[in-house]
Amino acid sequence: MSIVVGADQGGAGGGAVPPGEVDIMRPSDIDSISRVRSEAFAEKACWALGETKQDAERDNKKAYTTKCPPTKMAHCGVVRDEQGRCLAGCQLQMGDDPGDGIMPDWMQHHVKPGECYVEWIGTLDEARGRGMGSKLMKWADETARKNGCSRMTLDVMGSNRAVALYERQGYEAMPYSHSGCCMNSCLCCIVYCFMGCHYCKVIHMEKKL
Repeated sequence: MSIVVGADQGGAGGGAVPPGEVDIMRPSDIDSISRVRSEAFAEKACWALGETKQDAERDNKKAYTTKCPPTKMAHCGVVRDEQGRCLAGCQLQMGDDPGDGIMPDWMQHHVKPGECYVEWIGTLDEARGRGMGSKLMKWADETARKNGCSRMTLDVMGSNRAVALYERQGYEAMPYSHSGCCMNSCLCCIVYCFMGCHYCKVIHMEKKL
């Protein structure tokens, strides 16, 4: 599956990216991509922070406006409809990119050399079942390779049905070392409390490029 990139984003597509294909996020996408993320993760945000969808959307807009430099925005892939509205998105973190702006500092991921971290990937409910998640995962791999990364990583809640999607894309759950087991046990307790006593297991997944 080819990933089309518009000429205005430095790609070789020679024109605008057609609806339904992956493009690079633009500043004009902030409102609609914030809606994508807030809707895709609304259940977790409500449990974790007592937020409404509107609160989460506001926080995402603020994070992209004040904490996301253009270099990191260029590492966000989006899929738009015919009206230019984002239906799905995938934010990557690599190189010198800052962590997730809506997360507290102690929960932000710090990438290692050669690592591309999938910060989040989500789709609007109305756009599910149309293969956008798979397209974005393939775009993420290609983008990581172009930026010199040798492996992909992500963290996902153990009960999330997206685990199966990641496994189909070649990701594997990574075992914890003996010292890591203690840290993971503490993390599970924190996540359980932070996520409103609904989630407790976090799975770290990786795949080589």
